[in-house]
Amino acid sequence: VDDAMEYVDKLNEVDNKYAVSVDQLSNSIRKAGGTANAFGVSMDMVIGYTTAIGEATRESGQQIGNSLKTIFSRVTTLGGAEKVLNAVGIAVKDQAGEARRAEDIFNDLHKVWGDLTNAERQNIALKVAGTHQVNRFLVMMQNYDKALKAAGTAEKSWGSAARENAKYMESIQAKLNNLWSSLQLVAVAAGDAGLTKAFK
Repeated sequence: VDDAMEYVDKLNEVDNKYAVSVDQLSNSIRKAGGTANAFGVSMDMVIGYTTAIGEATRESGQQIGNSLKTIFSRVTTLGGAEKVLNAVGIAVKDQAGEARRAEDIFNDLHKVWGDLTNAERQNIALKVAGTHQVNRFLVMMQNYDKALKAAGTAEKSWGSAARENAKYMESIQAKLNNLWSSLQLVAVAAGDAGLTKAFK
């Protein structure tokens, strides 16, 4: 239950603060979550990447999730991706020869992205994401600061849904109180004491 509430809090808080919906976020996680876990991408960063792409493209969560699934799996498994990343100083493998977490690779790439030429960016995008996902990868990298901020929002979202629900319930109670006051005024104006008693 705690895990479910944490998940709801993350989606709710990011939905509140960014131009993405719970539907987009949840469908993206549903599509990419297993691959993200296998290749070292946290749920918070999946939410961040989805937000970065979704705000710019307005695509469905399913489309975004499919693209992320492809990107996560290719970055550490394809020799071509490793070669172009190594060429700009990004290590795909650690000193023991094991694949690094995809999230760490993207974070490192983000640090040098602004210094790369357009040709280098396009080449990296093509090798890492493949022909069909190249544009989404470019959008993700261009909006990486937003991805990091959205991931931070998700990480610090504890209690978001509960707080929102409490506000909603307070609003409902306020409306009921106003309705009750209005009914009492109607009863008094009509001079109908029986009506007042009926509502007590």
